[in-house]
Amino acid sequence: MAKAKNPIFTSPKGTASFPWINRPDTKFVPEGMYSVKLKVAEADAQELLDKIAEGMETAVAEAKKANPKKNIKKGTVPFAKDLDDNGDETGFILFNFKQKAKVTTKSGETFEQKPKIFDAKGKACSVLVGAGSTIKVAYQLVPFYTAIAGAGVSLRLVAVQVIDLKAPSGRSADAYGFGAE
Repeated sequence: MAKAKNPIFTSPKGTASFPWINRPDTKFVPEGMYSVKLKVAEADAQELLDKIAEGMETAVAEAKKANPKKNIKKGTVPFAKDLDDNGDETGFILFNFKQKAKVTTKSGETFEQKPKIFDAKGKACSVLVGAGSTIKVAYQLVPFYTAIAGAGVSLRLVAVQVIDLKAPSGRSADAYGFGAE
């Protein structure tokens, strides 16, 4: 049996930050980009960090093999330590998951894709996922290489399981100067 090119993995539970799961963000990518930053406690993040490190090493080795005369640098990693307002580490790591909404293949064909959403019991659903929701992310480690960015991996968003839903919310009445009367 052939090994899948990009197998699907599951992240640990974390808190959704800046979720663009229900509709794509088109501000900087006209074709649209689904994304979410997953805030995970450092103690729970080690397995995911190890997968990324292994993927990065493989991507660099493959790029060196394909481009033997070039000096291959390591690209940026798809995560960062979470910092508070004072710039101090919080003990959490923010992982960046993303998926293009519209893809054009090398042959010129285009297709649209969207992450699937499941509830805590594993049933497909169509809830609006807001910041602060507790989620798990199904993802693929996708290697890349460009001369400018270097070689590395990105975390492709495939699906989301919502463990504890926080609906998207706007500003509160207090933010507008309204109180109880």
